[in-house]
Amino acid sequence: MRATIVLAGLLLSACATIINGPRQEVDFRTAPAGASVLADGKEICKTPCTAKLTRSDEHVIDLQISGYYPYHLTMRNHGSNWILGDIFTGLAFMFVDLATGSCWYLTPEQVDRTLEPLMAHAPDDGRVRVGVALQPEIPR
Repeated sequence: MRATIVLAGLLLSACATIINGPRQEVDFRTAPAGASVLADGKEICKTPCTAKLTRSDEHVIDLQISGYYPYHLTMRNHGSNWILGDIFTGLAFMFVDLATGSCWYLTPEQVDRTLEPLMAHAPDDGRVRVGVALQPEIPR
């Protein structure tokens, strides 16, 4: 019985699922450290950190810390070369990789960003300047 379960697991596993898995680790670093990392509007960690994101979805990432302009990017997913292994081992395995999302990889694989202060440069002309950064309210 145990051999049947192991054999079924091997037969139903596809190349990308075995190698990649459905989630990808992405490293986030900022200067200054301690910025909130929001993925699709939800805080997932504070920099420096590593987060696991689903490979099958594109993600909207925001890096935010008080006193600095927020940084916004979209992590895109692209087809993994491991899907080619499914062509050689049988198209049935491709459906497993597609169903788990393992046939994708996210870019960029790491985010390393220096955030810009709200008052980056204060000219020495005696005038007072105020910087304001507006952020959309994200429903929770």
